Amino acid sequence: MAQQQTFNASTPLLIHATTTTTTTHRGSSSINNNAASSSPTTTNTTRNMNEQQLLSTRSSGVVPPLPIVGSSHHHHHHEESNNKKYPSESGTIDTYDHHDSFSDLSEEDPAQSSALKKQPISRAQNLFHVVKSSIGWLAFSIVFNVLNTIVYSALYPKILHNVSVNGGSDYSTAFSITNTVTTLASALSLPILGSLVDNMKIIRASMLVTMYLGIIATIGLFFTDKLPNATSEDMTTHLAICEVVYILAMFFLRFSVMNNNALLPSFDKKNMMILSLSGNFIGFGVNLLGLLILAFTPKSVFSGDIWEITRENWWVLVFTCFTILVSFFVFLSPNGVDRVTLNPETELNSSSIIVKKKLEVPQIFNRLPKPLRGLGKIVAVCKNSFMALSETFVNWRTNTQYYHCWIFLLSYLFFSTAGTVVTIYLGPLFIDIYHFSLEQEVLLNLYFKVAMVGGVIGGVIFERLFKFNDIYVLAAQNSLFGAFTLSIFVTISLKVNRYAVLAQFLLVGFLYAWNASVARGLMSKLIPVNKKCEFMGFFSTFTYLGISITSGIYALLSKLQLPSHTLLLILFIWLIPAFLFLAILKQSLDKHADKK
Repeated sequence: MAQQQTFNASTPLLIHATTTTTTTHRGSSSINNNAASSSPTTTNTTRNMNEQQLLSTRSSGVVPPLPIVGSSHHHHHHEESNNKKYPSESGTIDTYDHHDSFSDLSEEDPAQSSALKKQPISRAQNLFHVVKSSIGWLAFSIVFNVLNTIVYSALYPKILHNVSVNGGSDYSTAFSITNTVTTLASALSLPILGSLVDNMKIIRASMLVTMYLGIIATIGLFFTDKLPNATSEDMTTHLAICEVVYILAMFFLRFSVMNNNALLPSFDKKNMMILSLSGNFIGFGVNLLGLLILAFTPKSVFSGDIWEITRENWWVLVFTCFTILVSFFVFLSPNGVDRVTLNPETELNSSSIIVKKKLEVPQIFNRLPKPLRGLGKIVAVCKNSFMALSETFVNWRTNTQYYHCWIFLLSYLFFSTAGTVVTIYLGPLFIDIYHFSLEQEVLLNLYFKVAMVGGVIGGVIFERLFKFNDIYVLAAQNSLFGAFTLSIFVTISLKVNRYAVLAQFLLVGFLYAWNASVARGLMSKLIPVNKKCEFMGFFSTFTYLGISITSGIYALLSKLQLPSHTLLLILFIWLIPAFLFLAILKQSLDKHADKK
C-alpha cells in the first residue's frame, strides 16, 4: 500500500471552499472521498458560505491525506449535495470525530447550532474555563501522590512486614516480586491501552474510571487485616492477597497517570511547562506533608489494633478517604478534545487539527440482533487502535512529529532512569554505607522531599524569569546531575563526612524534581494531537523499563558483592547517551523550523 504523505501538525494548511467533504446526517453515514478517485463538486449557497466561518469542524470531513485546520471558533462547514451511504468491500463505513458525543444538536437543528456558534464567548468565560480545567488537572496530582508515595511506598512495605513476620516469610522478596510484575505490566501495556483511549476519545473518562478503581483497590487493602491468620497457610494467603491488591492498584493508578499526562497538551503551549511544574510542586508537597504526619504523629494514635486492624492500615484508610474527597475536583479536568486557552480565536496549532477516522464495521455484525450490533464498532475501534500503534512504528522516521517524540523518548530513557534510581536507592545506600537506622532513613527521605519541593519552586521561578529553550534547560540539568553523581561516588570512595554526601544528594533531589517537570512539559509540546495517550504511554514505558534495567544492575552488584555506591558510577556512564539524543532533537527541530 502506498505510503501517505505526512505533515507536521503545527503547519497550517489552507483548504479552499471547493474542497469536497461530507457532512454526517442522522440516519446516514458520511465518508471522505479518496483523493485518487473522482470527487463530486460541492455546491454551497450564499448563506452556507457565510456560515462556514463559524460552524464547528465536527461537521467537516477530511480529504486524505490533508487534515483540515480549524480552531474552537473558526471552522469550516460543507454540505454534500448528494447524501448517500457508501459501503466498503469489507463492510459499512462509519465516520466519527473528536466531537461526535456533542453532535446531536447540530444534526437535529443546524440553524440552532449555527446560532449558538455565533454567540461570542467573553474573556471572563474563557478565563473561568482555564482556571477550572487547571484545578481539575492539578487535583489529580494530589490523588496520585498520596496513594503512590504515602500509601504504597511508605505504608505498604510495613503492612507486608507485619504479615510476613507473623507468617515466617521474607516480605522484601514479596515486595520485590510484586513491584517487578506491576512495573513490567505497565511498561508493556500502557502504549496499547493509550492507543485505544485515543481512538475512543475517552481520555478524561478513562482517567476517572481507572483513578477510582485504584482507590477502590486501596480500600480493599484496609480490609485485608480481617483475613484469617491462624495457620501459616492463612498467612501465605494473606500475603498473596496483599500482593494482588498492590498489583491492581498500581496498574490502575499508572493507567490514570498516563491519561492525566495526555490532558496536558490541551492547554496552551506557553502554560504547559508551568502546569507541569505546578503539578509536581503540589504532588511533592503533599508527599512531604504526609510523611511528616506519619513521622511525628504520636504512636498512641491508632495503637492497640483497633477492631483488629493494624495502625498502618488505619492510616491507609485515612489517606484513602482524603483522596476520595480530592477526587471530586478531578472532574473539572479538560475533556481532552477542546482547547483550554484564553485566546481561542487566535489559537492555531497541532491541537486544532481534527482528523476524522473511518470505522469499517464487518458486515457480519449487521446480521446480529440490534442490541448486539454495537459490538461491530468496538471491534472496529480496537482494529483502528492496533493499526494506529503499528503506524507509529512504521512511520517513526518519515513523520516529523513521531521522529521528534522517539528521539526525545530515547534521551528520556537515560536521564530519567538516572534520576529515578538515585531517588529509589538513596535510603539503601545510606543504610549500607553509613549504617543508618530506619528512623534516620525516614528523616533522610524527608530531607530529600524538601529538596524536591525546592527544585520545583526553583523551576517555576526560572520559567517565569527566563525563557530558555527547554532542550538547553534539560541539557544543563543533566550536566549538573551527572557531575553531582560522579562527585558523590568519589566522595563516598574517599570516606568523606556523610553530611557532605547528604548535601550533594539534596542538590540531586533539587535537580531531579525540576528535571522531571521540564521533561513532561517538553513531551507535551512534541506529541501529535491524535496520539496523546499513546505517546504518554510510551513516556511511562521508558520510565519503567529504565527502572527495571537499573534494578537488575543493582541486584547484580549485590550478587557480585561489589560496593553499593558503584551504582552511582554506572549511572554516570548511563547518562551520557542522553546528551547525544538531545542534540539530535535540537538539530531536527531547528531544521524543521527553517523549512517553515
